[in-house]
Amino acid sequence: MFKTENPQVLDDDQEETEIMVANRSKLNLPVMISKSYPSDHNHKHVGPLLLDLAILPLETTTEFVLNQEQRVVYCDAIDSFFKNALNALMLDQPFDFSQVPIVSKIPKSQEREYYLKSDLTASPLFFEKFASRLLFKSITLLPAAVRLFHKNIPNNFKPIFQEVVTKHASKLLIENELNKVQNAEFGERLKVRTVPVTGQIISEYTVEDTKMKLTIELPRDYPLSVPAMNLDKAIVKGDRAKKWLLQLNAYLFHQNGAILEGIEMWKRNVDKGIEGAEDCTICMMTVHQQTNQLPKVKCKQCKNRFHSNCLYKWFESSNQSTCPLCRNNFT
Repeated sequence: MFKTENPQVLDDDQEETEIMVANRSKLNLPVMISKSYPSDHNHKHVGPLLLDLAILPLETTTEFVLNQEQRVVYCDAIDSFFKNALNALMLDQPFDFSQVPIVSKIPKSQEREYYLKSDLTASPLFFEKFASRLLFKSITLLPAAVRLFHKNIPNNFKPIFQEVVTKHASKLLIENELNKVQNAEFGERLKVRTVPVTGQIISEYTVEDTKMKLTIELPRDYPLSVPAMNLDKAIVKGDRAKKWLLQLNAYLFHQNGAILEGIEMWKRNVDKGIEGAEDCTICMMTVHQQTNQLPKVKCKQCKNRFHSNCLYKWFESSNQSTCPLCRNNFT
């Protein structure tokens, strides 16, 4: 369904070194999902069921895997739908909202079963388990969207939403994020270790005998709060190391991705910085925050390189298809 309605973007094999002046294709939420969403709350389970279908393209277990840029585009496409569906999903959560403070109905011994396992068995607990699992998938696949949702809901509902997310789901998400990092391979230069007790990820990048240490600490209510970061002993110019740290902070705050992907982006920046790769002269970054690509589009006149995404934005904002530096025409 999703692939059928977005064939042009998903089958696009355009090279990163090429640039097309025409606007890029957008990914769309399948019509069957968007048109099926109820206009009232008389069918409270319909929204969550449709949400489960809507976020399916973001999972890596599907028949096709979106690249980083496609993930960003699709997250933008489902943004308004996601907010409405998340409101409906809250009504299905296994909590007693009539009590103050609210009380969880999940047995302590079954936390992992509720949040980490997909149980489609017909039973009186079906929707409670389904809603718990869907909430966990939402905060895993769309952490920035969930954080923004929490920020914008009315103040009287914020403590309730925070309690629902942090009671069980946050600690399981932090555990998953740490495990992903712990099991990843980063090469010889970067050594990474995790500290589950404090929720810390400590990355040490070594060049000869010099080490640069990046520490990321996940807050107890992650993803509702952003991880804290600290950089010690930069092995490149301070302003460049600070720029990479700011990019990592922006990625973790705004992008719907895993902590592991942010660390990989930071490592690639450092790798290319050490190797002398050029920065894009529009965003002044080596690795693009959304696509993780290097500046590969080269102006034939001035020879400067740009990220294709940055050039698209330049074309759109300036209403012209010229190089932002020398004004040579790209067409």
